[in-house]
Amino acid sequence: MRKTFIIACILLPLLGLGQRMFKVDFIVNRVEIRKAGAGSYVPLTKTMLVAESDTIRTGKGSMVRLADTEGIQISINPNSTLNFDQLKETRQEIKILTGDSEFLVRNNKNFYVTTMSMVAGVRGTLFKVASTSAGQESVIVYEGQVEVTSKLSSGQGGLSVNAGQKFEWVPAREDFGPERISGAQTEELKFELSGNTPPPTLAQKDTQEISNFREARLMGDDELKEAPDKSKLGKTAKKSYNKPLARKAESDFFKMLFAAGGVKLDD
Repeated sequence: MRKTFIIACILLPLLGLGQRMFKVDFIVNRVEIRKAGAGSYVPLTKTMLVAESDTIRTGKGSMVRLADTEGIQISINPNSTLNFDQLKETRQEIKILTGDSEFLVRNNKNFYVTTMSMVAGVRGTLFKVASTSAGQESVIVYEGQVEVTSKLSSGQGGLSVNAGQKFEWVPAREDFGPERISGAQTEELKFELSGNTPPPTLAQKDTQEISNFREARLMGDDELKEAPDKSKLGKTAKKSYNKPLARKAESDFFKMLFAAGGVKLDD
């Protein structure tokens, strides 16, 4: 009862301000979140909500997919950092600090994705935005249209990037203009959110749930009293969930079991 009251105290002010939040659809390997006002990152779990000013980062081989109640989906790919700068009803703005992410937005005129040098505004589309450490920025559109504008040239008009096209530039040495738009290659148009790229396997999703449980048990987390529901796990995970989680033999077994899928369980 006390926990419910505390959660309500946190959520009600956000609802009153008309702010949106994203829930976690699934996580592959370790993904971290830094909540607004916090000084450090903590592991992201499926029970957490992503709110305005939160920052999420993924590492090598890790990713997360988020969704809100309006049907917006975000797939944050490996080695990426995103800041949820604004999540108000009147404007949603996501900042890509590094890496790349996919966005599926339906009938929303107030959704923007920004990098250091550009703004991508959408009108209902499926697209990807990337920003590399080398200074290259790009937008690839799978479906619909994205309007790209430069932050570096005030008053300059935007560029329309249509389905099957990409916009790519290096702001430090290239001009912003229509010559930066070209046809995207077939490999570039493979999107996890479009379904034309195989999604993470069920075993990978099960691994994250079990890994979170193991970590909580080893840390003495009293909030987690029960193991993951075996009826909801994949066949592979069910067969391997009979031994006590804290035993080294079980730990080694899990590592061997998921090694083929490229999924690493932390010790």
